Amino acid sequence: MNFSGKKLFLIGFVVVLLVGIPLTVFLLQQQQEVRSRAEKSTNVTFSPDSTAAAPIQKAVGDTIPLDITVDPGKNLVSFVKLEIQYDPEVLATDSASAFKANTIAFPSVLEGPVYTPGKIAVTLSVGPDPTKAIQQKVTAATLTFKAIKNTPAGTPTLVTYTTNTQVLSIGSNDQASENVLSSATPATIVIGGAAPTEPIPEGTATPTGEVT
Repeated sequence: MNFSGKKLFLIGFVVVLLVGIPLTVFLLQQQQEVRSRAEKSTNVTFSPDSTAAAPIQKAVGDTIPLDITVDPGKNLVSFVKLEIQYDPEVLATDSASAFKANTIAFPSVLEGPVYTPGKIAVTLSVGPDPTKAIQQKVTAATLTFKAIKNTPAGTPTLVTYTTNTQVLSIGSNDQASENVLSSATPATIVIGGAAPTEPIPEGTATPTGEVT
């Protein structure tokens, strides 16, 4: 069967379309998928650091200041929505002064702080200037509790960030509405419990003058 040059051209054009369209769609999907993957590298923690093995030690009546720190990692943080949970039978807050935002790092408080039993919610922003985006570890705010009840022996109380906590970034690889929070570390607090002590070696005088 003989084909004219025009027919060959049409056949070739159809083949290119049949191959090229699916390939283009695939590449666009891949590009969109890459763009949709914001790099989640921001960590939110409390300071001073604490763990179950090394908790914050306090007595009833003590104040407990906790710095809320934001480490952006590779993100450019512009917005932080915090929801903090605690045991209201063990810790108390004064709604007039419990939460103090660092207005140098986050000059705009978009919402809150809103206090409900056992929970505090607040939304912070760097404002409209993108050059103010957080690029290194900062203290976002200070939260102050008062210890009102001893914790059970061996059971510290936790101050945690809930799953509603959200961080947004304006980084070139980050989607504007995608949460880039990587981790949120709680504060571990013991109230009324004695701090761990080293055993006294035999033959050492105790504070009462007795020799063990």
